[in-house]
Amino acid sequence: MDNFNDGNYDGWEVIDDVEPQFGPSNWVVEFGELVQKSSIWSYGPVELETRYHLSTHVATGDKNWADYSFNAIVRSSDNDGVGLIFRYQDERNYYRILLMNDAAWSGLDSSGTPVNTPLQRLQKFVDGEPIILAENKVSQAYPSDYFALTADVRGDTLRAYLNGELILSARDSEHSSGRIGLLSYANTGAHYDSVAVTQTPQIYSEPEERQFMYQVREFRAPYIQNPTQSSIEVAWRTVEPSVGRVRYGMEKGSLDQEAAESEPVQKHHVRLDGLQVSTRYFYEVYGGSDRSANEENFKTVRIRDIGLSDPRTTDTE
Repeated sequence: MDNFNDGNYDGWEVIDDVEPQFGPSNWVVEFGELVQKSSIWSYGPVELETRYHLSTHVATGDKNWADYSFNAIVRSSDNDGVGLIFRYQDERNYYRILLMNDAAWSGLDSSGTPVNTPLQRLQKFVDGEPIILAENKVSQAYPSDYFALTADVRGDTLRAYLNGELILSARDSEHSSGRIGLLSYANTGAHYDSVAVTQTPQIYSEPEERQFMYQVREFRAPYIQNPTQSSIEVAWRTVEPSVGRVRYGMEKGSLDQEAAESEPVQKHHVRLDGLQVSTRYFYEVYGGSDRSANEENFKTVRIRDIGLSDPRTTDTE
């Protein structure tokens, strides 16, 4: 088992996937967890990015490992891809479990239809090309707190478990053995802990509640994430925990709407829904009753931008 309590991830190999955008990756050990913190993904064109869902991964183990249970405790502080890689021969040949909460970037299903929901997927890569073996379109691919993720591989039977519950299974014999890996796709907060590989079957159950540990030393000004035609996320950081609030409206100085968090945190993410298409909004953020920053503005995505531009960047007109 590797619980990263020694403060390092010695023995793990970092591999950034092909054509990295906004890289390189940033794998670090914080508070006894292995974390990938960089907003990195592969390929510029959206159709390629969402076909491959590649970014960065770390690998360890022995290529001759064949039948095993591979468990990890996982948390994502972003909404993009996390998961496990197994029977890993090289960066072009392996199996993986991919969990995606960001519906806008789930891509196409096995029939070529847009998914448009969070996604749980069991895949194999052969010479760099992904093949879907099983998938679920769900309302939530993974919970917001810590969860257990397991890959159990025996002969040609592949099974994926989340908190001890079977979510995906398939039969395939393309890769008969290989190392293990942890993946991050466009995720600025992919956390992994308590990694274990056992020859005998072992399926992690739902982990006990953990306290999220954030090492926030300074204020970070508000910034925009995941803009769509009708919604946007405002993110910022505060030194002390507080209940984040965002006041917003379509006229400068007249902020007549509000969205808020439910509990005090240091890393704030407030989602604004029900917005108008291609419209300029003004907003201010608050920590409790105190204003944390001066009034800023953003613009929602235009209809003609959907599928053509990268919603991780905002209109700066």
